Amino acid sequence: MKTIAILIHTKVILNNFVTSGAFHELNKNFKCVFLAPELLRESLDGKSYFYSSSINENGLVAKIRFHLDFLSMKRYESRSSTFPIKFYSLYFKELSTIKKLLAKVLSMPLIYEFIARIFEFCCGCEKKFLDLLDGAAPDLIIIPSGFNDWTSINFLKCSKKLNIPSFMIMGNWDNVASKGVLRNLPDCMGVWGEQTKHQAMDIHSMPEKNIHILGSPQFDKHYFPDELDRDDFALKNNFKKEIKYFLFLGIARNRDETSILKKLDDYIEDNKISNVAIIYRPHPWRDKSLNIIGKNFLDVKFKHVILDPSMKKHFFAMMQDPENYSPLNYIPDFKYSVEILQFSEGVIASLTTMGLESMILGKSVLLPIFKDPIFS
Repeated sequence: MKTIAILIHTKVILNNFVTSGAFHELNKNFKCVFLAPELLRESLDGKSYFYSSSINENGLVAKIRFHLDFLSMKRYESRSSTFPIKFYSLYFKELSTIKKLLAKVLSMPLIYEFIARIFEFCCGCEKKFLDLLDGAAPDLIIIPSGFNDWTSINFLKCSKKLNIPSFMIMGNWDNVASKGVLRNLPDCMGVWGEQTKHQAMDIHSMPEKNIHILGSPQFDKHYFPDELDRDDFALKNNFKKEIKYFLFLGIARNRDETSILKKLDDYIEDNKISNVAIIYRPHPWRDKSLNIIGKNFLDVKFKHVILDPSMKKHFFAMMQDPENYSPLNYIPDFKYSVEILQFSEGVIASLTTMGLESMILGKSVLLPIFKDPIFS
């Protein structure tokens, strides 16, 4: 029986690919082993190879790679409509005049390719990853990836060095089109659908014959959800059975959500709508910059808006100690995320993955449009 090694390097990847059952059928026909950090040992079975959770990218290498990722967006800006937006708004505008000139020069044809090749050659592979993969000796490695995270890219480079075929799978909806251009291509790539297939071809020059449409592991369960007992769910989570709840989904950055929630709260109160309330579910990986945009949600006295109880502890920690508390500490409960959508009467969502999940479940979704740069 052939052996397949599967990289599970974050809690999010664990949630989306293992907890979701994405590899269940694969286990029937192949010997599957996981490559994972020690912190995930309790979540994975004995057929796993673990590496120290303290292994991190060298600081200087990380800084150079950060710049190269953005320079690739400038070099290949015609390949994705996202590239110019991210390059100029998140990178270029923060540079000094001299650094802006340097960025333009380094992103020119041939020059970018030269420095990118030198960088990849010099930084090489992480030896501990290389030894781990060599010890597992798989016939194939599957690499769920964000397309610009160090661990997955380094394991890809290790597989090339060891001549192990690689199959990279996109980890989230925007990975193929918004993270820059891959400097190392896998042997095969798994994408969600036709659009991301063409993005893989156009943006990363991936051969069509090596791209496979797989669907999304975190979305597939939404097409065939278990039936929800609404009264039981309300009782378990301290919701009132007689109230119709609408779910307001927060997004990760640069939007004044509190002002919209206050307007909705006032509308419900002014029009004396007695059987309606709003559940506010902030984005779990909310950027701390949101704390300085508009009013603090915790400082506003709402009458008809409540915080999603499953996120209360996490949200309080994010708001009270944003400098020291990492939002990545929180991993959403896969089952609860589906149930809260089923429970709601409708959903208000902007740029968030759960908006797509709501539509899959057949919920009515209102998409608020935010005005830049006011974000309110």
